[in-house]
Amino acid sequence: MATGAPETPPRGAVLLLTSDIAVGAFARGAAEQLGTAFVQVLDAPSVVRRLAELAPPAIVVVNLETHGLEIAALVSELSQQPNAPRAVIAFGPHVHEQRLQAARDAGCTEVLSRGKFYAHAMEIVGKYL
Repeated sequence: MATGAPETPPRGAVLLLTSDIAVGAFARGAAEQLGTAFVQVLDAPSVVRRLAELAPPAIVVVNLETHGLEIAALVSELSQQPNAPRAVIAFGPHVHEQRLQAARDAGCTEVLSRGKFYAHAMEIVGKYL
């Protein structure tokens, strides 16, 4: 016989696109603190495939340093999905101004420097879940 309160299901999901192990570990910790499911993928095609498997609301977080990333194509494809994410949050080094601007131009919900993402990840992600 189980005791205690029933387990609360996760509220939404965070889908992270990055091949950076440190970013993945950081984001996983933030997602756990927020009580949300977490999935990390290594490439853009996997984002769309895994998004279809997640319960809404889902948000997608994109590391703009991901090799081979075409942010405009990814955002466009995500917006056409039946379970489109509630938000697409992109981040990258502040010195990569062209990548950050490309993410803004592509229509990402929020575009942040890496430092700002690390400093405010829970607050930023939490407001979309």
